[in-house]
Amino acid sequence: MKSPTLSTRVQAIMALTQDGHWSHFFPGAHIGNRQIVAYLGPTNSGKTWQAIQLLKTVHKPYKGVYLAPLRLLALEVWEELRSQGIRASLITGEEQEVDPEAVIVCSTIEMLNSEEVYQVAVIDEMQMVSDSQRGWAWTRALFELNTDKLLVLGSASVTPLLEQFAESTGDTLLIHETKRYTRLKTTAKPITPKAVKPGTLFVVFSRNSVILWGDFFRKKGFSVAQIYGAMPPEVRRSEAQRFRDKEADIMVATDAVAMGLNLPAHTVVLAEDSKYNGVSRTKVVPSLVRQIAGRAGRYGLHEAGLAAGLDPSSHKGVIQALAGQDDAIHFPEPYVAPSYAWIDLVMGTYPDTTVEDLLQAWQQLIAGSKWFQAGDTDEIFQKIALVGQISAFRVLPMSEQLQILAAPVDLRDVHLKFYKRIVQAILLKQALPAPGLGRNENLRTEELESLYKQVMLYRWFHYRYPESVPEIKAATRLQDVLVSRITTQVRQGLRRYCRICGVVLPGQSKHGICQACFSRSHW
Repeated sequence: MKSPTLSTRVQAIMALTQDGHWSHFFPGAHIGNRQIVAYLGPTNSGKTWQAIQLLKTVHKPYKGVYLAPLRLLALEVWEELRSQGIRASLITGEEQEVDPEAVIVCSTIEMLNSEEVYQVAVIDEMQMVSDSQRGWAWTRALFELNTDKLLVLGSASVTPLLEQFAESTGDTLLIHETKRYTRLKTTAKPITPKAVKPGTLFVVFSRNSVILWGDFFRKKGFSVAQIYGAMPPEVRRSEAQRFRDKEADIMVATDAVAMGLNLPAHTVVLAEDSKYNGVSRTKVVPSLVRQIAGRAGRYGLHEAGLAAGLDPSSHKGVIQALAGQDDAIHFPEPYVAPSYAWIDLVMGTYPDTTVEDLLQAWQQLIAGSKWFQAGDTDEIFQKIALVGQISAFRVLPMSEQLQILAAPVDLRDVHLKFYKRIVQAILLKQALPAPGLGRNENLRTEELESLYKQVMLYRWFHYRYPESVPEIKAATRLQDVLVSRITTQVRQGLRRYCRICGVVLPGQSKHGICQACFSRSHW
């Protein structure tokens, strides 16, 4: 029998899901009898504390789960629970610290086990549901968690979303509006670089700016901690600890500090008001400004937090952002990915459907939904173009193909090549050794960070295909070495290099090439 064309298949799938109601995207969801309790409000308003208190009430034979947006947040709550004598496991994409006697699992939200039954479940940073890259994981947790009590933490922006959800599903909803424990106010005028004092979080929006300003403050006699997005979480955590312990006077960081790190800053200075989005520089959105500025003024340490810009333009942006509120989130703003139940439904009807057909059909289906929007699939299709050429990939069950395509891969060439090597090893049932340093003992920070990403990708696949990706101990040893070396280089002062000849650039250089290369190029 000839397979139906894509358009016919899409029509058939839409017929399977009838009117596009959420119940057809999440068939068999355990909802309708849950008690949802939401703590919604700004940073520093005690939301995580509420979650920990509730999780502490769980005792055997029952279980609880905390779902974090970041590995560092899952780790922080895991350590807090364990410090109070509560048995807990830590599960993220790249690591598993499993306690057989655990009553609580602290996990990154993508690692949710929706087959497990919980007495208490916590979803943190619920406003992430509207993020085009990762929002699907929050949507899935909201719809698929099988729990008696669901605690939702986040911004007040999700209030209408939760109200609509409860009205449609039958779950009960109780919302608590949280208030900051300390006041947050803007300074009368911008805080210039010369006026920055110890205890300040100085925020920029690129790694190069972190290096430039870190060098500036060191030359002024300050000790400096630094954090940026490509930095391994272990190093970020170490740098945050230096700032907390006052070993570092000033924290210079990107918006990687917007969530997931305890940073007791009395003042936050936003030194830039635009950031590069991968295509061009765009204005920093007010909601991000509010979240970053909200880091100022830690309860128990400061009576109030201060927020400011570096110049009149950025200072005006801070004032306007703090005077505003986050835009309310409603259906159909949540992003969604195909659920396993929906995939089973489709594949049971059309078993010869390819992964390309499935994803294209899904996007067309969601385009007409009153409940959701489809997440960004560009990265997935890049991976399909790479591994879809391998014939053995096509015979895997659809759920397994999607799992391989969900691997967290940096799309730069060197990482895609390593990703393909791992997939080939899995498909050929071969054992792939862990990455190594090789003979090069003098790698730069960026090179060490790139190798760290490969190690973490190897670890991610190990927990799913241990026979083909077996060397977890070797990977862990290299991970520790890389973290140590990166930490040392960060504390010695990060460097930038000429992208043409590789010479070290002056710390205050705003350009990517040295003067000699610039002169030669303009000769």
